[in-house]
Amino acid sequence: MIPGVGFLNGMGSNGAGLLVVSDFQGNRLYTVNAEDPSQMTYAQLTGNLGATPNGVVIDTDNNRAIVVCWFNDADILAVDLESGEVSTLVDGTGLGSLDGIDNDGNGQYYVSSWSPTRITRYNADFTESETVVTGAAGLSSPADISYAVALDTLGVANSGTDNVTFHGFGDPTSSVIEWAGFAAQRAGGDVLIEVPTGRSVELTAYDAAGRVLVQRMEFLPAGTFRWPWPITGQQIGIVQLRSGADVITLR
Repeated sequence: MIPGVGFLNGMGSNGAGLLVVSDFQGNRLYTVNAEDPSQMTYAQLTGNLGATPNGVVIDTDNNRAIVVCWFNDADILAVDLESGEVSTLVDGTGLGSLDGIDNDGNGQYYVSSWSPTRITRYNADFTESETVVTGAAGLSSPADISYAVALDTLGVANSGTDNVTFHGFGDPTSSVIEWAGFAAQRAGGDVLIEVPTGRSVELTAYDAAGRVLVQRMEFLPAGTFRWPWPITGQQIGIVQLRSGADVITLR
């Protein structure tokens, strides 16, 4: 428990036990050392940011936390993880109520906003931006977001509908994805599955709101198999294939 906080909201991780957490009401940031979950410690990273902090992501290459802020024409800030020094990356985004932020592993950052309802992508130094997802793709008060680097897919938690939507940014034709256990790819109107040894494979298709469209499970002997691509017409979504601990996602 961190005493004296108003409303802990956004959180980023460096993947090695360091968390940065925003206090939405207190306009502060805290670091949490979670290397030993049974004895976590915390410290205030910076006091009054001069803005209302929301989503946080840690830029490990530059040893800083990047913070998106709430309210109109919101800023995007950077906070040095050693000194707590605050700098402004974007002074007025033209967007209102920024909520979530994450990066894609290639130096690009994705930011969710409520006004307008969209996902905006920024380059590494935040000098260029473009709208990459709009409300028409199923967004509704988009809150926290998370980018699955291995899948080139952004997951968005929509607080307006209590749904999670998925938005792919990789090759829409889907290249072959291989794991130790099996391989799969989209081949026209089919899913092509190759298994080196007999195993059970489960296919689940999700729409853009995260709802299950189709499920199928079969035991497949060694060989190559074609299953019909389960997303039809104008539907947008992803297809996941699972076998044991292996998961393959196709678009």
